[in-house]
Amino acid sequence: MFKADTTHKFCSDQFVSSNTFEMVYGIRSQLLGHLRAARFVNSKGSADLHAVNTNSDNSALVRGIIVSTLYPNLCAVNRAKKCLYNE
Repeated sequence: MFKADTTHKFCSDQFVSSNTFEMVYGIRSQLLGHLRAARFVNSKGSADLHAVNTNSDNSALVRGIIVSTLYPNLCAVNRAKKCLYNE
């Protein structure tokens, strides 16, 4: 994953435990895997930050993703009509 001395120095400088750092890294990797599986980000190559941040300036999209994460089943996707609906 990371070099032990680099990780230790970063964690020490940021006042974060190495276990917490590894947990956050694991969550980040898992989230990136889900985004790639959904074809939201490019699945080829490394996790280039420019490719991952492509939609970061689209505030409506970012807010929609946050809402859908915090409130699951708020709406559903009608793939045939390409729209969202709620019941």
